[in-house]
Amino acid sequence: PTSASPMASAASARSRARTRSSAIASHALRRARPCSPCGAAVRASSLRALPAPTSTTGSRGSGFTAVLLGSRHGQVIRTLVPGGVRADEISVSPDHSTVYFSVRHGCLGQIESVPVAGGSPTVIADGTVPAISPDGTRLAYATAPLQTAACVPNASELTKQYTLVIRTLSTGTQAVYPQLPAGQDTGLPAPISHLSWSPDGSTLAVSIA
Repeated sequence: PTSASPMASAASARSRARTRSSAIASHALRRARPCSPCGAAVRASSLRALPAPTSTTGSRGSGFTAVLLGSRHGQVIRTLVPGGVRADEISVSPDHSTVYFSVRHGCLGQIESVPVAGGSPTVIADGTVPAISPDGTRLAYATAPLQTAACVPNASELTKQYTLVIRTLSTGTQAVYPQLPAGQDTGLPAPISHLSWSPDGSTLAVSIA
């Protein structure tokens, strides 16, 4: 039997590679194509906090704009919160219907929610770094005093203001956990910078600044 020439073998290999690449690209497009009944359904990765076009003033202070981006081309579908959002302090409900975020409200952080479909924000509680549980029933967040020139907290009660809170959204009941003292050189607890739930909702990982 005659063996294939090196050039024929190379051409065949290139053809097989193109076929595999086309199959992979087709599979990727099918996965990326938005489902027609879902419309502009939000995914956690499609929500972004962008610098506000103008500085937001007033009780919210300066912050970011929360926008919903399309999953295919990254275009802005709608603006959810026009300004005041604290960067990276955003959490999306498991059913992709609600966005929880933090804003500065005077000398406190404040947790609010807004429907992905658009609408007015609803105040949840005073706090920062919201994290919704995997089943969507509980919201974890931190409380800590804002220590700036314009915000001087009560020194005698300062340590008690550093807490971790887990709130049951249906009832408003809360479990409040004090933070460990002496997390900083000042003797105060170190502020919480991020919260992450385990997939089964049984454990909460706490990152401190």
